[in-house]
Amino acid sequence: MKQQIIFNRNFAFIWSASLLSGIGDSIMSIAVLWGVYSFTQSPIALGIVTLAQLLPIIIFSFYSGVLADTYSTKKIMIYSDIVRFLLLLFLIIFWSFGFNSKLILLYITVFFLSVFSSFFDPSFQTTIKQIVRKEDLINANSWFQFSRNFSRLFGLMLGGILVETLGIVNSFIINALSFLISAILLFLSEIPYEKQALVSKKISHHFIDSLKYLKTAPNTLKQSLWYIIIINFSVAPLSIIMTILADKTEYDSLGLGVFNTALAIGSILGAFFAPKLKKKSKDSSIIFYYITFYCTFVFLATCFKNLFLGSLFFFLSGVFSSLTLIFVNTIMQRDTDIKFIGKISSFRSMALRIPPPIIALVYGWVVLKLGLIISTLFIQLITLSLCFIIKIKYKERSDEKCIVS
Repeated sequence: MKQQIIFNRNFAFIWSASLLSGIGDSIMSIAVLWGVYSFTQSPIALGIVTLAQLLPIIIFSFYSGVLADTYSTKKIMIYSDIVRFLLLLFLIIFWSFGFNSKLILLYITVFFLSVFSSFFDPSFQTTIKQIVRKEDLINANSWFQFSRNFSRLFGLMLGGILVETLGIVNSFIINALSFLISAILLFLSEIPYEKQALVSKKISHHFIDSLKYLKTAPNTLKQSLWYIIIINFSVAPLSIIMTILADKTEYDSLGLGVFNTALAIGSILGAFFAPKLKKKSKDSSIIFYYITFYCTFVFLATCFKNLFLGSLFFFLSGVFSSLTLIFVNTIMQRDTDIKFIGKISSFRSMALRIPPPIIALVYGWVVLKLGLIISTLFIQLITLSLCFIIKIKYKERSDEKCIVS
């Protein structure tokens, strides 16, 4: 990755805040899952956690995008971090004093943490466009993709150790501190803000305005948004694929850990490759080829009951999934009018988070009927067919002008 961008003071503060909160979130996810399961021994209870995280995204994401386009993104992110710090502080106090309804309290906390995450994310995407020059966007997104994957890999490993050795409450404390430090780093940053009046409109009117904007937006933007929606067909079943394949290799949970680690390392490596492919970002159809490689390697992983080959193919799929997300984010930030970047970021967040649980459920049912290999081949072919249709549709539009922020 190109190095000089990290020496941009504002970028360094925001990147550090993202890395710390990402590690804290990963530790928290282990603590929450283990806390719920230790109380209930129920997979259904774990499913409720997922639902508690998903509902706020459905309910609040678009409004948070409107807010990001009309209010100081720095303040939104700081307030979101502080409120999440306070939520965890209350959880720690009640949990430590033996509050009777720990499980209900945990569900409520997870729900509201997700609420304020849904406000943080669109503002974060808007901020990148505000502080990074257009020609540096792909380098910036590479750094952020690196931080996301590193924080996930390191945070999950650290979370398992901390929950086992220090207990659930101490893991909550570490996550709370990560939000507090993130808020301090964001406070120290200087994020440009051009005050705009918050027009008195219903959310439905803002939604209609955004759809009108998308009709006239650059085709590179529309194409990349379609790709991020479609790739869910392939990404959503990944945890199921890895779990079943780990069982088939007879390495069980160890194999599952190895597969996830290989995918994460591949994603980190993809973040380093992205800036070297910077010139390709001018044509959003390149994303189709990244998705093609990703789908191919995921399918190949299921064809061999071998830990080494499976890890190799998941590693390679991680490289191309990382490149896909970096290029999609870069094109979205580059080609979206600054007045709409928050709302478009909300569309992106909903596209990434809402479909996967439904797709994973359907895929699990298909696996029972057709088996792992055929089901995986089927889902990858659907993904590639839909992406190919989008590629053909926008093939002749590559010379369309980009909106200059």
